[in-house]
Amino acid sequence: MPSPNLAKVAYLVSLGFGQEEVGNLLRLKHADVARHVRRARAVGLLERPKLSTTVYERLFPDVKTRPDLSRIDYGLKLLQRFQSLDRGTTLIEVEVLPGLSCERTPDAWDDRLQDFGRLSLPHLQTLIAKARRCGVGWGASVAAPIRAAEHGSVSFGNLGLALFATCGDLFDHLDFENASSSLVERLHKLNGKQGTAWTLKGVPALLDDDTVRNFYSVKHNGYRTIKGTPEFMGQCDAVVTSIGTFQQSGVHAFKKALMSEWGVAETTLQRVAWGDVGGALIPKSHLSATDQAELDRINALWTGMSFENHQKIARKAADPAMIGDNCQIPGVVVFAIGNIKAESVYQLVLQHAVNRVIIDLDLATTLAAVAKFDMAEPLQRLLDSSPEKQDAQTIFEGFCRLPKPDQVALLERMKAKAASG
Repeated sequence: MPSPNLAKVAYLVSLGFGQEEVGNLLRLKHADVARHVRRARAVGLLERPKLSTTVYERLFPDVKTRPDLSRIDYGLKLLQRFQSLDRGTTLIEVEVLPGLSCERTPDAWDDRLQDFGRLSLPHLQTLIAKARRCGVGWGASVAAPIRAAEHGSVSFGNLGLALFATCGDLFDHLDFENASSSLVERLHKLNGKQGTAWTLKGVPALLDDDTVRNFYSVKHNGYRTIKGTPEFMGQCDAVVTSIGTFQQSGVHAFKKALMSEWGVAETTLQRVAWGDVGGALIPKSHLSATDQAELDRINALWTGMSFENHQKIARKAADPAMIGDNCQIPGVVVFAIGNIKAESVYQLVLQHAVNRVIIDLDLATTLAAVAKFDMAEPLQRLLDSSPEKQDAQTIFEGFCRLPKPDQVALLERMKAKAASG
């Protein structure tokens, strides 16, 4: 490496730290950090970082000064922060997965999803093992651990689990592998079951014709059971899903469908909702009468699980009375990566519609900023409190207490020793 700090900067940036945070951690000027980041990107260090314990130990060879990253549970810190903001929060767990790049090129994004799936799979397995009736939303982030399970031939083995789709299909994405019904069928197979699962395959995600809705209520077994049976949703104890945002540039599939097929203006959509959780809009508050009417119109089109359903399930999971045999029911679980999702996740927490979030460090650092929590601070405290620095401080303070003649004599002896090697 041209500079001993280049690898350290690349390592911390790959973990998701911002350039200003890296500068504070390594005591480097912002211009120097920016130069190292440009160099690291040019030589490919940030494209597909391979972060391992061996790399970490080589970058920080001195055990005494090596920051113990394992002692910093960012998920716990964020959870405590949210709980301090709202004592009635439904949030139970924040899991921050380490080692994922924050690069946003298409190739890097695919790699991030693959890594996220591999790292989040054990969490999905654990949560599903606690569920008896689990809804499955749509999206690439919740599909990632399912794909990882398929590639690794992982069996969930919870034969008592009932899986169901929380939403229908978009016309432009029929048979899409990340659609809710597709994910249900794939999980159904991983769960070792034969036959059909409760899906909404063939049911439009958005529909404004009551006659057609009634048709599905009679003829479509999945729709009749999931939407037409009041007690069905009440028995749901888990929902696993991704989350979307309407604030991002570009047009994702759900946003495109609302705009092109149902005449929702992009600016209006951004005014009325933060994003969606498995397709259910996350509403904004204090809307004008016109915007509230548009939000109600969009919600009326939706054929899947409503935002209010998510809130009910989240509140049930957060109720202490629901905890039995030391086993907390999963509730609403959101899988997400990328800093663009931070505001949507934050609003889910504020509106009591989520119990657990499983995210990457890129999203976690932005979420911390939204919640006004400095992620770099605990790491900086570790660096400042290392044994070597404490020893140096003790020696310096002892030196200052010596009489002046003794200080001069000690310095002379140290210089002589250094000169003699």
